[in-house]
Amino acid sequence: MKKKIILLASLLTAASLCSCSNGGEVTGEDGLVYAKSIIVYTNQTSGGRGAQLEAMIAKENFPFSVTLVELAGQNLKNRLINEKNNPFADVVLGGSTAEYIELKKEQVITPYAPSWKVNIDEEYYESENYYTAWAVEPLYLCYNTKYFTNDPAKVTSSVSLAPTGWEDLAKNFKGKYNVFKPSSTSGSIIYSSILCKYKDDNGTLGISQEGWNFLGEVINNGILDNGLWQANLAGNKAPIAMSWAGAVLEVEDAYDVDLEVVVPDEGVPATISQVALSNVKDQKRLNAAKKFIDWWGDAKTQIEWAKISCQAPLNKSAIDQVDQKVRDIADVKIMDLDWEFIANYSSQWREYIELNILD
Repeated sequence: MKKKIILLASLLTAASLCSCSNGGEVTGEDGLVYAKSIIVYTNQTSGGRGAQLEAMIAKENFPFSVTLVELAGQNLKNRLINEKNNPFADVVLGGSTAEYIELKKEQVITPYAPSWKVNIDEEYYESENYYTAWAVEPLYLCYNTKYFTNDPAKVTSSVSLAPTGWEDLAKNFKGKYNVFKPSSTSGSIIYSSILCKYKDDNGTLGISQEGWNFLGEVINNGILDNGLWQANLAGNKAPIAMSWAGAVLEVEDAYDVDLEVVVPDEGVPATISQVALSNVKDQKRLNAAKKFIDWWGDAKTQIEWAKISCQAPLNKSAIDQVDQKVRDIADVKIMDLDWEFIANYSSQWREYIELNILD
């Protein structure tokens, strides 16, 4: 068995990354020639999942080593764009559709149709195969049922009515809820879904002033995440929070609490997780990157990853075999968002929120 070195890192220097991606070639059992190592930029390793992903990769026993570099949201996209003329990454794993639309426009990623794409519903297809969807993760407003309820008959001196949506939240729950930073993928999508309802061609960055004012209320009347939102949600300080679907289950298990989610009639926004090849030209690196992507979206891999991440796979051969809790929490109406519109403005929205909206 060939020795594998798998490194998880949040920050690696350009020199070290470059040294990881260079180092000869190896011929696999399939007869293809692979680079000895590849680099995967990903937002999938946070919250302790990195070690579990490393274990999955090691078990697969690729003929090459895999270096995981943890990057999220805006940092992931910006780093790839900055490196496009000398790409260090071979694979981009995770991130939202809007981010990949920008990466495609910047010519940072390369078309590739993975072997498992045939098992994904066509509604998720990117027509030119620049990126491929592998999971859907609804984004929720959730609350601790020890302190809130959606049933008026269950209201007591210690249990209040839960918010019904963003308007109710901002108006009536000041200081009682947690909000994500705009630089995070989840935060960016949630805030974009709110702003899209205030589209105005004559407004600032395509949004009416009413929309910006309302978003300011939503964010500034809450507690901006400083790494404690899950603990806050489990306690009585701020038992309402923005969350991704998997984290709802993680918080329930970690803190032994019961959470409920708010689902407005319009549905909820969602992260449609994508994967793509970077624009590397070396065929050996491309061979290895394609093999990794084919493995990643395979039903067997996705079933195992769903146990770790609680993400609902889009691979139709996998979804029926994941835990019922994962299927239940993902079985919700998803908002129909204009991803092209969001992609055109998302970077500017994030900057505008940080400079002009945040207190």
